[in-house]
Amino acid sequence: MLLYWFESIYGIISAKHAPDIGQGQIFWEIVLVKQILTATAAVFVLLLPGACRRATEATAAHHYPMTGKVMSLDAKEQTAKIDAAAIPNFMDAMTMDYPIKSKAEFGSLHVGDNIAATVNVSADGTYDVSGIHVQSAGK
Repeated sequence: MLLYWFESIYGIISAKHAPDIGQGQIFWEIVLVKQILTATAAVFVLLLPGACRRATEATAAHHYPMTGKVMSLDAKEQTAKIDAAAIPNFMDAMTMDYPIKSKAEFGSLHVGDNIAATVNVSADGTYDVSGIHVQSAGK
């Protein structure tokens, strides 16, 4: 594509200036276009790794171990209201709704279950619970 663009520029310069200027002037205009293309490509190459790194960082997730008691289940939303103990380096003890991505894990839960699980938090603030282990069944 760059070669096509360069050939178009060369054609425009040649057609525009051929009757008025000598071949030396056309040569220097072509050199200038090559330098502009090289500088543009260099900027692109330098910025590309930074853009890729930011995209990767945005999708990076943190995983926190959690223990708590299932207080209620919402099958429609596939969430569990869990009275969770404090999660070190993340949040204080509180009761809140947690999305459960796995249908199998959600299906294994019952109100009153004491569980251990992992809270997965992405960089954009979304979260879910996985790796659920029922420690003692609800009554």
